[in-house]
Amino acid sequence: MPDKAWKVWEREASGALGGTRSGPTGTDTPDCINVPLVAPEFKYYKKFVWMEKDWEQATENAQAYPTKFPILAIKEAGRGGRKRVQMNWDDFVKLYKMALQAEVF
Repeated sequence: MPDKAWKVWEREASGALGGTRSGPTGTDTPDCINVPLVAPEFKYYKKFVWMEKDWEQATENAQAYPTKFPILAIKEAGRGGRKRVQMNWDDFVKLYKMALQAEVF
């Protein structure tokens, strides 16, 4: 039986970040482990939507990792598989400044 599309997305996104999909752990943990800087939550929807409950899940799961920024990454089925990331503005500014200091561009 083929994997569900959302599991494929979690593996794809985790791999893109250089991490590992955590899978169902029975605890409130991010969907991707072994990555620096971020604590990701991944969602896959037929139609692209932002849901407050998803963002709350991302921030709650990231609480166990106080040095990481919570992010919510959403992929839409169809339409070329649009992908978007949501994060707190202040966290984005910190991450941006870190990138400038590291001269990673």
